Amino acid sequence: MDLDEDLALLAEYELIDQYKRLNFALSNLSEGGQGTSGYKFTPEQIENVKAAHVGKKHSAETKAKMSAAKKGKPPNNTGKVYKMKEPMPLELRLKLGEQRRGRVMSEESSRKKSLATKGRALSETNRANIKLAWQNPELRAQHSQKMKEIIAMKKLQKTV
Repeated sequence: MDLDEDLALLAEYELIDQYKRLNFALSNLSEGGQGTSGYKFTPEQIENVKAAHVGKKHSAETKAKMSAAKKGKPPNNTGKVYKMKEPMPLELRLKLGEQRRGRVMSEESSRKKSLATKGRALSETNRANIKLAWQNPELRAQHSQKMKEIIAMKKLQKTV
């Protein structure tokens, strides 16, 4: 239904009036039809609202209630169309690659990354894809060459 604003405010006024005549206990502070439509918050008001919520977290009970309320409902982005970003220009990719080339992960970061992936179960699909990839001799040779380069770089860095 497509109502213009004046008609919607009039309908609100009429409905509140009807409910009051039927002795419904309403919590409306006005008779209706006097909404604040079109009101724009000032930057200060926006900052105050933001500041009031910073650092606050929902309790586990509240999170469970929110989760239960969403179960069985479609995702919020159903039906939305997203525009794909344009691919990164080759010039920029090369520049970023040059900046990042030669970076070495710290020993601690390397250990953490290793621990995070150890013991993680792979799906049957992942296992099948890995097995298939290792059956390709060209791919194995590429991987072997890369590993040799990485080991050589690590040895070189340890001596420096």
